Amino acid sequence: MLQRLRRLAAAPVFDNEDDTRAARILNPLVLTLIGGTGLVAILSLFTPSADPTRPINAAGLLTYLVAFYLLRHGRVRATIWIVTIHLWLSLTLSDFMFGGIHSASFSAYIIVIVLVAILLSERIAVALTVMSIIAGALMVYAQRHDLLPPTEDPRRVPEFILTIQAAILLVVGTLIYGTARYVRAAFERARTSEQQLIERNRQLEHQIDERQRIESERDRIFDMSLDIIVVSGVDGYIKRVNPAMARITGYSAEELLTMRFTAFADPVDLERAMQEMGKLAQGIPVTNVEMRTLCKDGQIKWLAWNAVPVGDLIFSVGRDITAKKQQEQQQLELTLAREKTVFLSEFLGTISHDLKTPLSVINTHLFLLERNTDPNKQKHSLQQIQGQTKQLERFIQDILMVSRLEYVPEFEHMALNVNTILSDVTQQLRSKAEQKHIQTHLELADNIPLIVADPQALQRVFTNLMENAINYTPDTGTIDVRTRAAPNKVVVEISDTGIGIREEDLPHIFDRFYRSPQARSLDRGGTGLGLPIAKKIIDMHQGEIIVTSVHGRGTTFRVQIPVTLADSQSE
Repeated sequence: MLQRLRRLAAAPVFDNEDDTRAARILNPLVLTLIGGTGLVAILSLFTPSADPTRPINAAGLLTYLVAFYLLRHGRVRATIWIVTIHLWLSLTLSDFMFGGIHSASFSAYIIVIVLVAILLSERIAVALTVMSIIAGALMVYAQRHDLLPPTEDPRRVPEFILTIQAAILLVVGTLIYGTARYVRAAFERARTSEQQLIERNRQLEHQIDERQRIESERDRIFDMSLDIIVVSGVDGYIKRVNPAMARITGYSAEELLTMRFTAFADPVDLERAMQEMGKLAQGIPVTNVEMRTLCKDGQIKWLAWNAVPVGDLIFSVGRDITAKKQQEQQQLELTLAREKTVFLSEFLGTISHDLKTPLSVINTHLFLLERNTDPNKQKHSLQQIQGQTKQLERFIQDILMVSRLEYVPEFEHMALNVNTILSDVTQQLRSKAEQKHIQTHLELADNIPLIVADPQALQRVFTNLMENAINYTPDTGTIDVRTRAAPNKVVVEISDTGIGIREEDLPHIFDRFYRSPQARSLDRGGTGLGLPIAKKIIDMHQGEIIVTSVHGRGTTFRVQIPVTLADSQSE
């Protein structure tokens, strides 16, 4: 019972804060009015039955009970109107019944006006003030016309009392109006500020939730990404990695956080990795950098990196392209195999065709040797057989060299002097040049730098160039062989006064099996592999071979071989 009374005594709480604030004022007021009216109603039972206040008290008690019921059920504004109107009417009725303008209850209008100003609005309070003054004027009129009992003290003039009471009501009404407006404006400002604060808090909560959602999605992407994601400092030390990095490299996340980014680079790519890290340290992004990565188990994987520096951090994304590289390597090997097959088919077709002529000549002269007894004719046949045998030997050497270059592209490098090789080649071919009365001049520079090369391969290059010069230089021509040192390279020039090369043939002279129509017309028995072999050898020595020619006046082949290889060898 006591707990229930406490619940009734406690003001109700509503969603609307204004209603809750009004209920805190109305609840004790209505309970007080119920208690007071109920007490008066009980006491009126002991008065004569002719007491006119008994029905008024009963009606007041019922009115306040209805107001309390409405208040407990959230009808706050209706409760305010019922309470204020009933209080004002009760005061007015009491004044008319007991003393008119002289009644002490007339001053109680101020309480009702204040209550209306607080709970409803200042305008209604002003209206109620005017109504109270009008009610006072009516009471004075009634007293002056004997409608109400006159005052016992003749000095208390009703008009004077009305003036005083009206002045008090006007002052109080004005003060209440101004105060209520100020308080209401303050409440509105506070409410606006509160609403703004609530809205700002709601926005902040939304931003926090959104940021947490984004961070959660970012972390989910970070953890679930199949690509490697690494956050490192500009010093290269890793600060954060995703599981893909651990899965691909074989290191645990704890191990990775103690390592530098370049620790994974294969020794072959270490210098390049350091260069890329240097760019990132300078604030330069790097994109699509493919490097080999050394895994924990010793396995080498290819990774393609994209990295962006942001402040003191470097954000890197890597993708495992090992399978792609393997596929590219397999495709390259397949392409090379196809090219070699095509080359071998063309080579065999060309060689088989070119071998028929010397074999036919050899067979013919062997037939003549068996039947001729003339020593001169036998000698001529032997010379022909010997010449065709050398041609076959040259074919076989070309076959072996092409096979070596295509399938075993490895050389035995050693430091050597180009002048020595050129002297040997010139000496070996001198007799062949003298047969055509061709003069050979050597202009070999002194103190020529050493180079690192395969002596046999390089000798083959210069032999091919010298033989071409002899073969395509008419009788009594000239061949000049010169050497000189250039910055970081040695230059060899072989010039002749031969038939030259047409301009339209120059782009093709290094193609396999290519022989210009003019060369074929001279029938020098070449295979079309001499110059391609020479270029292949020079390219594999990181050098360059350049040709200039004037048709009908001669050709110059310029071979440039770098000396840096020799420097590295000597170190």
